[in-house]
Amino acid sequence: MFRHFLTRVSKPIVRFEMTSASRERSLNKVQLLGRVAQDPIRAGSHEKPVVKLTVVTNRYYRTSDRITGEETLQQKADFHNVSTFSPRLQDIVTNFVRKGTRVLVNGRLDYFKFQLEDGTTRTGTNVVMDELIICSQPRDRSEEDDRV
Repeated sequence: MFRHFLTRVSKPIVRFEMTSASRERSLNKVQLLGRVAQDPIRAGSHEKPVVKLTVVTNRYYRTSDRITGEETLQQKADFHNVSTFSPRLQDIVTNFVRKGTRVLVNGRLDYFKFQLEDGTTRTGTNVVMDELIICSQPRDRSEEDDRV
């Protein structure tokens, strides 16, 4: 079974025939808006440097007590491992991002496997950063202490 798509390329209209099983498009995109949990870390080798950071996002949900029927608002923090291989993003992250900075990260999910010393295999998930927007600098702790 064929699907016909019309796509405009420059001036002429080109018709592509695609089967449902082959050439289908997919999307691997992640957007995170949160605060950096700790200062970024440079890792990797000299040939393949990488900068790693952890972004914390919060989510809120309601729970109700079965006996009293009272609803309470609960908060859960999720920690996301983020890394970048782009030299331009590495410079920006190491120079301008530190613990507490509010950031918007656009990237993609990357899954990996590794073995521990005892031979067990573990899997992990990482967000590979493609774009970074610094929303605000960290809150200064000395200003908060002066208010109290």
